[in-house]
Amino acid sequence: MLSFNEHKFYASHVNNSPPRSSLCKNLFGGSLAYSTPVVVTGSAALIRQYFLDGFYPTGQRNLKDSFDPSGNLIKAILLNGGQAMNGVDNDMGSVYPSAPYDAIQNYGRISLIDSLYIHGKSNIQARVFDRQSIFSNKQKIELFTIDTSKGCGGKEFSAMLTWTDFPGLPGCQSCLYDDLDLFVTKNSNHIQRYYPNGRDDPDTIHNNERIRIPASHGDTFEVTVDASNIVNNPHSYSLVVTGCFGGVANELNTNENVFLKDHPKQAKDNKTLIFAGVFVGLAIIAATGYFGKQLRDTRSRPVIMPEERYQMHIENIVANPSVSELTEAAFGNPVHSTLDKPLIDDS
Repeated sequence: MLSFNEHKFYASHVNNSPPRSSLCKNLFGGSLAYSTPVVVTGSAALIRQYFLDGFYPTGQRNLKDSFDPSGNLIKAILLNGGQAMNGVDNDMGSVYPSAPYDAIQNYGRISLIDSLYIHGKSNIQARVFDRQSIFSNKQKIELFTIDTSKGCGGKEFSAMLTWTDFPGLPGCQSCLYDDLDLFVTKNSNHIQRYYPNGRDDPDTIHNNERIRIPASHGDTFEVTVDASNIVNNPHSYSLVVTGCFGGVANELNTNENVFLKDHPKQAKDNKTLIFAGVFVGLAIIAATGYFGKQLRDTRSRPVIMPEERYQMHIENIVANPSVSELTEAAFGNPVHSTLDKPLIDDS
Protein backbone atom coordinates (compact mmCIF):
# COMPACT_ATOMS: atom_id res chain seq x y z
CA MET A 1 0.00 0.00 0.00
CA LEU A 2 2.61 2.50 1.09
CA SER A 3 6.24 2.73 0.13
CA PHE A 4 8.71 5.21 1.59
CA ASN A 5 12.29 6.30 1.27
CA GLU A 6 14.15 8.62 3.61
CA HIS A 7 12.36 11.80 2.55
CA LYS A 8 9.34 10.91 0.40
CA PHE A 9 6.19 8.85 0.67
CA TYR A 10 4.09 7.18 -2.01
CA ALA A 11 0.69 5.48 -2.16
CA SER A 12 -0.61 2.97 -4.68
CA HIS A 13 -4.28 2.78 -5.72
CA VAL A 14 -6.51 0.45 -3.75
CA ASN A 15 -10.21 0.38 -2.97
CA ASN A 16 -11.95 3.52 -1.78
CA SER A 17 -12.96 4.74 1.64
CA PRO A 18 -14.46 8.14 2.52
CA PRO A 19 -11.78 10.69 3.49
CA ARG A 20 -12.32 12.77 6.65
CA SER A 21 -9.38 14.82 7.79
CA SER A 22 -8.50 18.15 9.39
CA LEU A 23 -5.45 19.01 11.45
CA CYS A 24 -7.43 20.50 14.33
CA LYS A 25 -10.69 18.55 14.12
CA ASN A 26 -11.74 14.91 14.07
CA LEU A 27 -9.09 13.12 12.05
CA PHE A 28 -10.41 9.95 10.54
CA GLY A 29 -9.68 7.97 7.41
CA GLY A 30 -9.98 4.59 5.78
CA SER A 31 -8.47 1.14 6.16
CA LEU A 32 -4.76 0.84 5.48
CA ALA A 33 -5.65 -2.24 3.46
CA TYR A 34 -8.55 -0.59 1.60
CA SER A 35 -7.88 3.10 1.29
CA THR A 36 -7.66 5.65 -1.47
CA PRO A 37 -4.63 7.73 -2.40
CA VAL A 38 -6.60 10.77 -1.19
CA VAL A 39 -6.86 9.41 2.37
CA VAL A 40 -3.31 8.09 2.65
CA THR A 41 -1.41 10.89 0.95
CA GLY A 42 -3.60 13.55 2.57
CA SER A 43 -2.98 12.12 6.02
CA ALA A 44 0.73 11.77 5.32
CA ALA A 45 0.88 15.42 4.24
CA LEU A 46 -0.87 16.46 7.47
CA ILE A 47 1.62 14.46 9.53
CA ARG A 48 4.56 16.13 7.81
CA GLN A 49 2.98 19.56 8.29
CA TYR A 50 2.41 18.73 11.97
CA PHE A 51 6.17 18.40 12.52
CA LEU A 52 7.16 21.27 10.24
CA ASP A 53 4.81 23.60 12.16
CA GLY A 54 6.34 22.51 15.46
CA PHE A 55 3.28 20.82 17.03
CA TYR A 56 5.48 18.06 18.43
CA PRO A 57 5.84 17.41 21.35
CA THR A 58 3.55 19.93 23.07
CA GLY A 59 0.55 19.59 20.75
CA GLN A 60 0.62 23.34 20.10
CA ARG A 61 2.31 25.28 17.32
CA ASN A 62 5.87 26.28 18.14
CA LEU A 63 8.23 26.82 15.21
CA LYS A 64 11.22 26.37 17.50
CA ASP A 65 10.29 22.67 17.66
CA SER A 66 10.03 22.31 13.87
CA PHE A 67 11.84 19.48 12.07
CA ASP A 68 11.48 17.57 8.80
CA PRO A 69 10.29 13.98 9.48
CA SER A 70 11.63 11.05 7.51
CA GLY A 71 9.44 8.86 5.33
CA ASN A 72 9.93 6.04 7.82
CA LEU A 73 8.53 8.17 10.63
CA ILE A 74 5.47 9.21 8.62
CA LYS A 75 4.76 5.58 7.79
CA ALA A 76 5.22 4.56 11.42
CA ILE A 77 2.71 7.18 12.59
CA LEU A 78 0.12 6.14 9.99
CA LEU A 79 0.41 2.46 10.90
CA ASN A 80 0.67 2.99 14.64
CA GLY A 81 -2.61 4.93 14.81
CA GLY A 82 -4.59 2.44 12.72
CA GLN A 83 -7.81 1.36 14.44
CA ALA A 84 -9.31 -2.15 14.31
CA MET A 85 -12.51 -2.67 12.31
CA ASN A 86 -15.28 -5.23 12.71
CA GLY A 87 -15.11 -6.33 9.09
CA VAL A 88 -16.38 -5.54 5.61
CA ASP A 89 -19.85 -3.96 5.44
CA ASN A 90 -21.55 -5.53 2.41
CA ASP A 91 -24.45 -3.04 2.70
CA MET A 92 -26.91 -5.94 3.07
CA GLY A 93 -27.30 -5.75 6.84
CA SER A 94 -24.39 -8.08 7.58
CA VAL A 95 -20.63 -7.76 8.02
CA TYR A 96 -17.93 -10.09 6.77
CA PRO A 97 -15.64 -10.52 9.81
CA SER A 98 -12.06 -9.30 9.91
CA ALA A 99 -9.31 -9.08 12.53
CA PRO A 100 -6.20 -6.91 12.91
CA TYR A 101 -3.22 -7.90 10.75
CA ASP A 102 -5.29 -10.07 8.40
CA ALA A 103 -5.43 -9.64 4.61
CA ILE A 104 -8.56 -7.45 4.82
CA GLN A 105 -7.63 -4.64 7.20
CA ASN A 106 -3.98 -5.26 8.14
CA TYR A 107 -3.22 -2.36 10.56
CA GLY A 108 -6.79 -1.01 10.37
CA ARG A 109 -8.28 2.33 9.36
CA ILE A 110 -6.27 5.53 9.52
CA SER A 111 -7.07 7.66 12.57
CA LEU A 112 -4.84 10.66 13.13
CA ILE A 113 -6.72 11.50 16.31
CA ASP A 114 -5.12 8.32 17.70
CA SER A 115 -1.74 9.02 16.09
CA LEU A 116 -0.51 12.47 17.12
CA TYR A 117 -1.14 14.82 20.04
CA ILE A 118 -2.98 18.12 19.59
CA HIS A 119 -3.79 19.86 22.85
CA GLY A 120 -7.37 19.04 23.80
CA LYS A 121 -8.15 17.31 20.50
CA SER A 122 -6.48 13.89 20.66
CA ASN A 123 -6.90 10.60 22.48
CA ILE A 124 -3.18 10.03 23.09
CA GLN A 125 0.25 11.59 23.32
CA ALA A 126 3.12 10.47 21.10
CA ARG A 127 6.86 10.01 21.51
CA VAL A 128 8.86 9.70 18.31
CA PHE A 129 12.44 8.58 17.62
CA ASP A 130 13.41 9.41 14.06
CA ARG A 131 16.49 8.43 12.03
CA GLN A 132 17.87 6.26 14.81
CA SER A 133 21.00 4.21 14.04
CA ILE A 134 21.74 0.72 15.31
CA PHE A 135 24.48 -1.86 14.71
CA SER A 136 24.04 -5.60 14.32
CA ASN A 137 23.54 -7.58 17.54
CA LYS A 138 22.89 -4.38 19.52
CA GLN A 139 19.80 -3.20 21.35
CA LYS A 140 18.21 0.15 22.11
CA ILE A 141 15.79 0.46 25.03
CA GLU A 142 13.25 3.23 25.78
CA LEU A 143 11.25 3.52 29.03
CA PHE A 144 7.73 4.95 29.41
CA THR A 145 5.25 5.53 32.24
CA ILE A 146 1.51 5.94 31.78
CA ASP A 147 0.18 9.18 33.32
CA THR A 148 -3.54 10.00 33.10
CA SER A 149 -3.50 12.63 35.86
CA LYS A 150 -4.39 15.50 33.49
CA GLY A 151 -7.35 13.75 31.91
CA CYS A 152 -5.93 11.70 29.04
CA GLY A 153 -8.41 8.90 28.37
CA GLY A 154 -6.37 6.50 26.23
CA LYS A 155 -6.61 2.85 27.28
CA GLU A 156 -3.71 1.40 25.29
CA PHE A 157 0.04 1.59 24.96
CA SER A 158 1.22 1.23 21.36
CA ALA A 159 4.70 0.98 19.84
CA MET A 160 5.51 0.97 16.12
CA LEU A 161 8.89 0.21 14.52
CA THR A 162 9.59 0.80 10.81
CA TRP A 163 12.69 0.67 8.64
CA THR A 164 13.59 0.35 4.98
CA ASP A 165 15.04 -2.79 3.44
CA PHE A 166 16.19 -4.02 0.04
CA PRO A 167 13.42 -5.58 -2.08
CA GLY A 168 13.15 -9.35 -1.80
CA LEU A 169 13.26 -11.81 -4.69
CA PRO A 170 9.96 -12.80 -6.35
CA GLY A 171 8.24 -15.56 -4.39
CA CYS A 172 10.47 -15.13 -1.35
CA GLN A 173 8.71 -15.84 1.95
CA SER A 174 11.36 -14.57 4.37
CA CYS A 175 13.36 -11.93 2.58
CA LEU A 176 14.68 -9.35 5.06
CA TYR A 177 18.27 -8.32 4.48
CA ASP A 178 18.31 -6.21 7.62
CA ASP A 179 16.15 -7.73 10.34
CA LEU A 180 15.17 -5.64 13.35
CA ASP A 181 12.95 -6.99 16.12
CA LEU A 182 10.60 -5.16 18.46
CA PHE A 183 9.41 -6.42 21.82
CA VAL A 184 7.92 -4.82 24.96
CA THR A 185 7.81 -5.73 28.64
CA LYS A 186 5.30 -4.33 31.14
CA ASN A 187 5.81 -3.36 34.77
CA SER A 188 9.34 -4.82 34.90
CA ASN A 189 8.07 -8.32 34.11
CA HIS A 190 10.89 -9.49 31.86
CA ILE A 191 9.59 -13.03 31.74
CA GLN A 192 6.57 -12.03 29.66
CA ARG A 193 7.43 -10.34 26.38
CA TYR A 194 4.92 -8.79 24.00
CA TYR A 195 5.71 -9.37 20.31
CA PRO A 196 4.47 -7.49 17.24
CA ASN A 197 1.71 -7.97 14.67
CA GLY A 198 -0.35 -10.32 16.79
CA ARG A 199 2.45 -12.88 17.08
CA ASP A 200 3.83 -14.82 20.03
CA ASP A 201 7.40 -14.66 18.77
CA PRO A 202 9.68 -12.25 16.85
CA ASP A 203 8.54 -11.21 13.39
CA THR A 204 11.29 -12.10 10.89
CA ILE A 205 9.22 -11.35 7.78
CA HIS A 206 7.99 -7.74 7.90
CA ASN A 207 9.76 -4.41 8.23
CA ASN A 208 6.75 -2.87 10.02
CA GLU A 209 6.15 -4.08 13.57
CA ARG A 210 3.44 -2.88 15.97
CA ILE A 211 2.61 -3.89 19.54
CA ARG A 212 -0.61 -2.97 21.38
CA ILE A 213 -1.01 -3.52 25.14
CA PRO A 214 -3.82 -2.45 27.53
CA ALA A 215 -2.57 0.28 29.85
CA SER A 216 -3.69 2.16 32.95
CA HIS A 217 -2.30 4.93 35.14
CA GLY A 218 1.09 4.07 36.63
CA ASP A 219 1.98 1.23 34.26
CA THR A 220 5.55 1.17 33.03
CA PHE A 221 6.73 -0.13 29.67
CA GLU A 222 10.16 -1.05 28.37
CA VAL A 223 10.43 -0.93 24.56
CA THR A 224 13.37 -2.76 22.99
CA VAL A 225 14.66 -2.55 19.42
CA ASP A 226 16.90 -5.54 18.75
CA ALA A 227 19.18 -5.61 15.69
CA SER A 228 19.19 -9.38 15.35
CA ASN A 229 20.64 -9.50 11.86
CA ILE A 230 22.02 -6.40 10.15
CA VAL A 231 23.88 -6.60 6.83
CA ASN A 232 24.26 -2.85 6.28
CA ASN A 233 25.81 -1.40 9.44
CA PRO A 234 24.64 0.84 10.94
CA HIS A 235 20.97 0.71 9.98
CA SER A 236 18.41 3.49 10.37
CA TYR A 237 14.92 3.07 11.81
CA SER A 238 12.01 5.08 13.21
CA LEU A 239 10.10 4.30 16.39
CA VAL A 240 6.74 5.76 17.46
CA VAL A 241 5.17 5.19 20.88
CA THR A 242 1.71 6.41 21.89
CA GLY A 243 -0.25 6.35 25.13
CA CYS A 244 -1.18 8.67 27.98
CA PHE A 245 1.99 10.50 28.94
CA GLY A 246 0.57 13.41 30.96
CA GLY A 247 -1.60 15.00 28.28
CA VAL A 248 -5.01 16.58 28.72
CA ALA A 249 -8.34 15.01 27.81
CA ASN A 250 -9.80 15.04 24.34
CA GLU A 251 -12.49 17.74 24.22
CA LEU A 252 -13.97 16.52 20.94
CA ASN A 253 -17.12 14.39 20.94
CA THR A 254 -16.25 11.36 18.81
CA ASN A 255 -19.06 9.10 20.06
CA GLU A 256 -21.38 9.84 17.13
CA ASN A 257 -19.52 9.05 13.92
CA VAL A 258 -19.84 6.67 11.00
CA PHE A 259 -16.98 4.49 12.20
CA LEU A 260 -18.34 3.73 15.67
CA LYS A 261 -22.04 3.42 14.93
CA ASP A 262 -23.65 1.38 12.16
CA HIS A 263 -27.08 2.21 10.75
CA PRO A 264 -29.15 -1.01 10.52
CA LYS A 265 -32.27 0.85 9.33
CA GLN A 266 -30.33 2.32 6.42
CA ALA A 267 -28.93 -1.13 5.65
CA LYS A 268 -32.49 -2.56 5.71
CA ASP A 269 -33.74 0.21 3.41
CA ASN A 270 -30.86 -0.43 1.04
CA LYS A 271 -31.68 -4.14 1.05
CA THR A 272 -35.34 -3.40 0.21
CA LEU A 273 -34.31 -1.12 -2.63
CA ILE A 274 -31.97 -3.75 -4.01
CA PHE A 275 -34.65 -6.44 -4.05
CA ALA A 276 -37.18 -4.03 -5.60
CA GLY A 277 -34.66 -3.15 -8.28
CA VAL A 278 -34.02 -6.80 -9.02
CA PHE A 279 -37.78 -7.51 -9.28
CA VAL A 280 -38.37 -4.59 -11.65
CA GLY A 281 -35.37 -5.60 -13.73
CA LEU A 282 -36.63 -9.17 -14.09
CA ALA A 283 -40.09 -7.89 -15.04
CA ILE A 284 -38.60 -5.67 -17.73
CA ILE A 285 -36.55 -8.56 -19.09
CA ALA A 286 -39.61 -10.84 -19.18
CA ALA A 287 -41.75 -8.19 -20.91
CA THR A 288 -39.03 -7.47 -23.43
CA GLY A 289 -38.75 -11.17 -24.25
CA TYR A 290 -42.52 -11.60 -24.66
CA PHE A 291 -43.06 -8.60 -26.93
CA GLY A 292 -39.92 -9.42 -28.85
CA LYS A 293 -41.31 -12.89 -29.60
CA GLN A 294 -44.61 -11.39 -30.72
CA LEU A 295 -42.80 -9.03 -33.04
CA ARG A 296 -40.70 -11.84 -34.49
CA ASP A 297 -43.81 -13.98 -35.06
CA THR A 298 -45.55 -11.09 -36.81
CA ARG A 299 -42.59 -10.48 -39.10
CA SER A 300 -42.37 -14.19 -39.95
CA ARG A 301 -46.00 -14.37 -41.26
CA PRO A 302 -46.50 -14.09 -45.07
CA VAL A 303 -47.73 -10.69 -46.29
CA ILE A 304 -51.12 -10.92 -47.99
CA MET A 305 -52.07 -8.13 -50.39
CA PRO A 306 -55.70 -6.78 -50.41
CA GLU A 307 -56.51 -8.42 -53.77
CA GLU A 308 -55.30 -11.79 -52.49
CA ARG A 309 -57.29 -11.39 -49.28
CA TYR A 310 -60.49 -10.63 -51.31
CA GLN A 311 -59.95 -13.65 -53.51
CA MET A 312 -59.46 -15.84 -50.43
CA HIS A 313 -62.79 -14.64 -49.05
CA ILE A 314 -64.57 -15.41 -52.34
CA GLU A 315 -63.18 -18.90 -52.40
CA ASN A 316 -64.15 -19.45 -48.77
CA ILE A 317 -67.71 -18.26 -49.44
CA VAL A 318 -68.09 -20.63 -52.39
CA ALA A 319 -66.90 -23.51 -50.25
CA ASN A 320 -68.99 -22.47 -47.24
CA PRO A 321 -71.98 -20.20 -48.02
CA SER A 322 -72.89 -19.84 -44.34
CA VAL A 323 -70.12 -17.30 -43.80
CA SER A 324 -71.82 -14.64 -45.93
CA GLU A 325 -72.86 -12.60 -42.92
CA LEU A 326 -69.28 -12.43 -41.77
CA THR A 327 -68.23 -11.44 -45.23
CA GLU A 328 -70.79 -8.65 -45.34
CA ALA A 329 -69.63 -7.40 -41.99
CA ALA A 330 -66.03 -7.45 -43.18
CA PHE A 331 -66.51 -5.84 -46.58
CA GLY A 332 -69.61 -3.69 -46.01
CA ASN A 333 -71.70 -5.15 -48.89
CA PRO A 334 -73.14 -8.56 -49.69
CA VAL A 335 -70.82 -10.57 -51.80
CA HIS A 336 -72.13 -12.85 -54.57
CA SER A 337 -70.39 -15.86 -55.84
CA THR A 338 -70.29 -17.04 -59.42
CA LEU A 339 -73.55 -18.90 -58.75
CA ASP A 340 -76.80 -17.35 -60.01
CA LYS A 341 -78.44 -17.66 -56.62
CA PRO A 342 -77.44 -14.93 -54.15
CA LEU A 343 -75.91 -16.11 -50.96
CA ILE A 344 -78.55 -14.17 -48.99
CA ASP A 345 -82.17 -14.90 -49.95
CA ASP A 346 -84.16 -11.67 -49.63
CA SER A 347 -87.46 -13.58 -50.01
